[in-house]
Amino acid sequence: MKHEGIIIVGLCAVLLCASCSSKIDKDKFRDANHTVIAIQRSLAADVTFQDFSELLQRFSDRITVLQDTVKSKRERELVQEYVELLEMYQDGFLLWKYQREFSGHSFVPEGRIYVGQDVEPLVVKYRFETESHIFEPTGQHWKSISADSIKVVWQSADQQRKRIDMLLNEEG
Repeated sequence: MKHEGIIIVGLCAVLLCASCSSKIDKDKFRDANHTVIAIQRSLAADVTFQDFSELLQRFSDRITVLQDTVKSKRERELVQEYVELLEMYQDGFLLWKYQREFSGHSFVPEGRIYVGQDVEPLVVKYRFETESHIFEPTGQHWKSISADSIKVVWQSADQQRKRIDMLLNEEG
């Protein structure tokens, strides 16, 4: 009887280890990958702000579905990589939003993005160099970053996408 119990415990341990190190079910990630491809293509084709917003929402929805369906440790790790990619796309989107909203104001120099409260964490996260300014009518100090900062975020997202591709194609 003891011998059978040891065998059952051993089999359970083997099955648990196998599920943790199992291969990634690539089919689960197909919709998320198609959305990432659509995002990449949209950036290359000068997508509209609204269309990009909708793609981000679709990508977020896909990740939510993935979080509910993954089973293995490797799949959970891969979902986390997708979450990081989504955050990068959202970061770039926020910079784009600030660029659009403040480019029409005469106090923001051409080629600069106003650093508001929402953008400040991105300055730290991506180590953007800032330029200090003074709003003459009020003497208020404010900062800006280069408009090229958006490209830095898109490049970071592209590197993250390549990492995801590598993880998806790894043999487990």
